[in-house]
Amino acid sequence: LSEFNVVRRDTIRLAIMLPLQASATQRTPSMERFLDFYIGSILAIYEAQQSDSLYIDVQTYDVGKQTTMQSIVGSEKWNGVDAIIGPAYRQQISQLLNFENINDNIGFTYVNIEIK
Repeated sequence: LSEFNVVRRDTIRLAIMLPLQASATQRTPSMERFLDFYIGSILAIYEAQQSDSLYIDVQTYDVGKQTTMQSIVGSEKWNGVDAIIGPAYRQQISQLLNFENINDNIGFTYVNIEIK
């Protein structure tokens, strides 16, 4: 039997929750900013995965202003998420923080950035 070099790849499950409005027929400046941010994030994730030791499993959620976090966080697909980018709306952040009080396994940081 020959030896095989096994490379261990750690997997990070990342949820991206942004109002991408994929079904919209017209683009707004706000949509463009979120789409630019999303594309930049995906490019950074691609670059990070070029190492042999990291794999990032990205789950993208198109989260509109009326979307409740329970509808996403309560789904089976959500199980095992390690980190979150988003959501964009304050009321959704409050909902997500309530979930975080129950499940301490997810890395979550909120930064309030005001665009002028």
